[in-house]
Amino acid sequence: YITQDLVPYVDANYRTIADREHRAVGGNSMGATGALHFAFNHPDLFSIVGAHSPSLRIPPDDVIADANAYAPYDPLRLAETAPNLQTLQIWLDIGNQDPWRGNANGLHDRLVTRGIPHTWNMFPGMHEPSYWIAHSADYLRFYSNAFEHPISAPTPMPVAAVPPTPQPTVPPAPDAPPAPQPAAQAVAAVKPGFQCR
Repeated sequence: YITQDLVPYVDANYRTIADREHRAVGGNSMGATGALHFAFNHPDLFSIVGAHSPSLRIPPDDVIADANAYAPYDPLRLAETAPNLQTLQIWLDIGNQDPWRGNANGLHDRLVTRGIPHTWNMFPGMHEPSYWIAHSADYLRFYSNAFEHPISAPTPMPVAAVPPTPQPTVPPAPDAPPAPQPAAQAVAAVKPGFQCR
């Protein structure tokens, strides 16, 4: 819904700059986990992601029973495998008394291992609205700075061109004008990490 319906709707109905360099996704708690999922799976749509106190789960647990089914949405697994994360500007923060601190630190460690640049902050605080309110100005500064200094889009990867189907040749009539020449063949390209559904 977010990537296939909401983003195109907003771009079509509001005065946006409709490209990834001017599109961010962020959230608090479970919304932060969702923001990471969207950005890590769609670096072709988003260039900026903010995860504020992400409640990252390590399945199986009391909410997610099947770790393999959750893998395509799991920011911890995506941090290890998803392509083009280096094209994202990533902000992670968590309170030093937040019960999700260990898993957020695990995400930070995975990004460090892969050499993915990101901003990591562990501030004093818990997993509660007063923590997010206290850091709202930090979040807004991050997003503002990220929009002012965008990172380039993932480099398109060419797809092998399909040769044109040969057309039968018919000799022209004696008084016929010359046949039009075929147009140049287009080569399709897709961005790494793009998933067709």
